[in-house]
Amino acid sequence: MDPDEALFEEALDETGTVSTATFTDTDDSDSDAESMGRTTEYNNLTTEQQELRDIQGVSDELLRVRGMAPGKKADGVTRAIYENLNGLHTKINNNDKLTKANELIDEVEADIIAYNEHRINSSHKLNKNGLSQLFRGEEAEIRSVTGHNTHENVARFQEGGTSLMLFGPLIGQYDFEHSGKDETGLGRWVVMVLQGSDGIKT
Repeated sequence: MDPDEALFEEALDETGTVSTATFTDTDDSDSDAESMGRTTEYNNLTTEQQELRDIQGVSDELLRVRGMAPGKKADGVTRAIYENLNGLHTKINNNDKLTKANELIDEVEADIIAYNEHRINSSHKLNKNGLSQLFRGEEAEIRSVTGHNTHENVARFQEGGTSLMLFGPLIGQYDFEHSGKDETGLGRWVVMVLQGSDGIKT
């Protein structure tokens, strides 16, 4: 397939449309916002394809995983994962990155997951699934706190975003009242407070 045609095909969103902002003029601000959103998604796809092309020339030695994977988790051990997601789609089916993230969480038996750069605009009407829905999996319960830039609502995806998720027994120590997110509405940070015995908080 011609590279330009491949890029065009990948820019198609779920409705089978692409941005027409470069072809026609419109006074409808809603249409402009949707077109800008689609253009942003197209640009993101182009960037990811460039990153994949760049990585093809890198030696296997540089791409080798460092360190040792943890073994079976002992009783009383809490495990945390922190990762820069560089974007996560909010669809549940056919979402390779979500599948891999869930597999990693299960493999290391993680209790706390911290993500930055999730790039999810939780206010957008097309983002129906939040992190609690995306990562529910086989877990009985999950708690999540997510922050994003609430000052703009142009596209489904926007730069930035922070999040925390809590799985398993620690949910019993979750202090909802004192947990929260960046009060400026920029999504720069989120916080989860856990309360243990004798009122000790983490």
